[in-house]
Amino acid sequence: MAQRQSGPSVIVPLAAQKTKPPIPAQPDFDIALFGKVNMRKKALLICVLAAGLSFLTSYSFADWGPAKRLTWTADESWNPVLAIDSGGVIHVVWSDYTPGNSEIFYKSSTDGGASWNPNKRLSWTPANSEDTAVAIDSSGTLHVVWSDVTPGQMEIYYKKSEDTGATWSPTQRITWTSGTSLEPAIAIDSSSVIHVVWYDDTPVWVKVTSTIRAARTRALRGVRLEG
Repeated sequence: MAQRQSGPSVIVPLAAQKTKPPIPAQPDFDIALFGKVNMRKKALLICVLAAGLSFLTSYSFADWGPAKRLTWTADESWNPVLAIDSGGVIHVVWSDYTPGNSEIFYKSSTDGGASWNPNKRLSWTPANSEDTAVAIDSSGTLHVVWSDVTPGQMEIYYKKSEDTGATWSPTQRITWTSGTSLEPAIAIDSSSVIHVVWYDDTPVWVKVTSTIRAARTRALRGVRLEG
């Protein structure tokens, strides 16, 4: 087979080749990849030769502390998301099956992850709550969104904390569509306007954008984000 070169990488399959062809030199970044697959023996041999990657050694693995377990629950804890506020407080939100269905939980650390506050449950629904996303505005308010199947299909929900996670506002439902709304993402602009984007399989609209101001939600129908 012929050689194929793309950008800084050179990929040279060695099928039916006894010797490796010359590898073009690159000034700063040069990777050569050789592969040979023997399907009969189900063996795959890959050799990676790298040069010009000295920047990887500029960071020491000693800079990383040991892994720290954050949950000890009776069931699965999954899909964590993390945000750090301007004061250095670490905020983690995740889904947990311990209540019997998936619910949203939260915890924080004020000392760089050395110690953690107790778990705080954010949702109490009879069906699964998941797909969490979190953002922090310029005033330090935490904003969390997730999807919940309690209404019969997935819809998007929201709540916030203005005191670093100590207390939380009541849960707000922010979508009422005939289809499934899930996988929300959240961002906050310089004017502290909260923007939430999610996938929705309601006919016609593939994605919908909402803006949350205080307790008011405005759906921007007509802004189709995917064709």
